[in-house]
Amino acid sequence: MTVNDPGTPRTTEVKQTYGATPDPTIIHTTEVRESNAAWWIGALVAIVAILAVVYLVTRSPTTSQDDLATALEQGRMQGALESSQANLSAAQESANLAAQRAADATTRAADSAAIATQRAADAAAAASQRAGDAVVAPLEPVE
Repeated sequence: MTVNDPGTPRTTEVKQTYGATPDPTIIHTTEVRESNAAWWIGALVAIVAILAVVYLVTRSPTTSQDDLATALEQGRMQGALESSQANLSAAQESANLAAQRAADATTRAADSAAIATQRAADAAAAASQRAGDAVVAPLEPVE
């Protein structure tokens, strides 16, 4: 017999002493009646679990060759769609990069044209200044 047997009565001893003279020992006896309902519920749950596993293992697959072919075709179509989306994204990135490079080239060309215009204006002003500084001597008739 063990402590966990359901039919075993439980006995609790409580010894109390107060003062100089010890009082007699008080013994409390408690009888515990346990129910087997928990064991029955556990057994039913285990049986249901075993039946579910047997059902899942022994049932035949419900897929046919047509279902497999349809699934394969859908997989191919999804792969093609993802591939085209990736290509579209790459094309958009390439177009954005080309537009940025074109804008940079236009800016550089405008800056170069402005510098060339300024240099031409400076050269014209310098030539005009040199022409103004040159003394024009009146022409004398040659004798």
